[in-house]
Amino acid sequence: MHMSAAGDIFELQSRLCDVPELVRRGIGAEQLAQNEIALSHSGHVIGVWRAARGRFLFIPAGYRQAAFDTASVDGAVHYTIEHLSAPLVS
Repeated sequence: MHMSAAGDIFELQSRLCDVPELVRRGIGAEQLAQNEIALSHSGHVIGVWRAARGRFLFIPAGYRQAAFDTASVDGAVHYTIEHLSAPLVS
């Protein structure tokens, strides 16, 4: 049985908020809608994760289309760690 989009996005948000590397870089995740979270750095949104039909779609800020999609929370977390290169908070 598959979780709802809201359950999926909550799980992803919880996981991202627990990644020390993202916390150190000052990247936060907050819920925008039932199936969306925004990733932000210094008060600026840098991208949105959307859960839809059992998949996670990453839409970078300023884009209309997803740049990446995956079926797993692990894949979404890994992509976020590897591709969001906010500078270290000084």
